[in-house]
Amino acid sequence: MSDRSPDDDELSDAYVSARSDDSSMADDDGASSIASMSQTSEVDDAVLHDHAYLGDDVGIERPHSAYYEPGSVVDLPLVVLPDIVMFPGETLPLRMLSSATIQLITLRTRLRQEFDTFAVISTLQDPIGQVGTIIQIERIYEQNDVHLSIVGRGCQRFELCRIAHGSDDYATLAASVRVRPDFHALRPPFAQYDLYRAHRWHIVRRKRFAFGYWRPSEYNLFDGHVLVRKATAMLATSVAWRGVNAVVVDDAAAAPTDPTQFSYWLAAHVHLSVDERRALLQVDCTVRRLHELLTWLQDHTSSGIACRTCQTLLGKSTDIFNTQRAGTFVNPGGHVHQILTLYSVESDQVVCVGRPTTRDTWFRGYSWQCMYCGTCDEFVGWRYASKRLTPHVFYGLVRTAIR
Repeated sequence: MSDRSPDDDELSDAYVSARSDDSSMADDDGASSIASMSQTSEVDDAVLHDHAYLGDDVGIERPHSAYYEPGSVVDLPLVVLPDIVMFPGETLPLRMLSSATIQLITLRTRLRQEFDTFAVISTLQDPIGQVGTIIQIERIYEQNDVHLSIVGRGCQRFELCRIAHGSDDYATLAASVRVRPDFHALRPPFAQYDLYRAHRWHIVRRKRFAFGYWRPSEYNLFDGHVLVRKATAMLATSVAWRGVNAVVVDDAAAAPTDPTQFSYWLAAHVHLSVDERRALLQVDCTVRRLHELLTWLQDHTSSGIACRTCQTLLGKSTDIFNTQRAGTFVNPGGHVHQILTLYSVESDQVVCVGRPTTRDTWFRGYSWQCMYCGTCDEFVGWRYASKRLTPHVFYGLVRTAIR
């Protein structure tokens, strides 16, 4: 193990979660039990889905979603978040102190006007031509009338054309970006007679054979709605993805049916590596993106989740559950983390360090401890525990630490 002190006040900024008003549970929850899915009931949505740890919501309203014409070139503030890959539809919290750029784009005067978008990329290495995501600011949070934080949502993809260094006191970055298109899936001929909508399928088959160049099975390879149903069926029938499927079943609004939106939603909810997320973000065609995700699901139906450094098995995909809207968090030091939530981990392969504390917790009512790989001592995430809430114990694995 590392020599890091177990006192939570001495934990590094990079490993601290985020703020909570509940400090009464620091000594209530130990680190002894490993929860399984069968021991838990439904996860408290209010606890897992908000970003209340950022402070008080000042209540701005965005009546319209930001939209730029594909192919257009726009100038936007640029934020670099190492190894953080955002898909359209995902939420991104940022604290004012995380970079000088955030200090500029979170000024009240800008946010209350139309300047509510900025560009996010995951690295400055070979930036020109890199694909990133345009983020629209949805909410602003204040803490003690001093610190500002924002929560934004990914809306479109872009290709970086040029970077400009600002001449102001903030030493900000700005970028000229070209908005990438999303080539949406088109319905094939005779889609109105789809198998799932028509009772007289034999008539449909005859019409397709008579007027179509390809057979129905070939048309289905390019039918986005058929591919969505195929992915949904894989989630429903595979034990490995029961946690993701629970979101589809329990909250229809959380899992969109539009093929393009579904492809981004699915990419955000499975445990893709950072490189795999980058590769998918570069894909313009919805059908291709869905096919690549289907192939990934087929190859990972019973896969384990391993430490990226030493390949030690840390958990199983069967224990993944999703917080739906909240997979990206920011700590008091401004460090952004994307996490994967699991009901249980391999208890003999991880080591929890420090006393449980609710200081700066991301999940109200839960205490947390830092968690390290038992083989290579690499930091891999956090253990969360509560006596009052269910699940009583769950785990947040940092996506950059696993594969």
